[in-house]
Amino acid sequence: ESGLPVIEWEPGPVDIAPEDLLGLDTGARRLRDDIIEWLKSQLSDGPVDSLDIEHRANLAGFSESTVNRAKKELKVVSRRHGKAWCWQLPDQDGQPTPPIKADNLDNLDHLDSNIVNIVKNGGGGLGDNLASKR
Repeated sequence: ESGLPVIEWEPGPVDIAPEDLLGLDTGARRLRDDIIEWLKSQLSDGPVDSLDIEHRANLAGFSESTVNRAKKELKVVSRRHGKAWCWQLPDQDGQPTPPIKADNLDNLDHLDSNIVNIVKNGGGGLGDNLASKR
């Protein structure tokens, strides 16, 4: 009753960002939310080649480190298919969705044509293809 503020701590961890607590909407927070939603939408139809995700992110103006933070937050699973790596969202139970089946390589229309050729050819020349894009 002295009129001084009192701090009362929660018994467990608090899952709220300081910006949310203070009602602030920082640019960094909006960017984080945007990249998370973007990555979810990119992976919503199933596994996508990681090189294709990097290419799409670059076109969308997202840095590699920003994409990787979103990947970690979403618990995106990386799976090797041949010599290529694909990213996929975990299922509702937090478990990874089934891997891409080798017999379904004709349904890769959503990937960049160079990446489709790399995947269909088992990743052969992958280093050459990457070097030519830099």
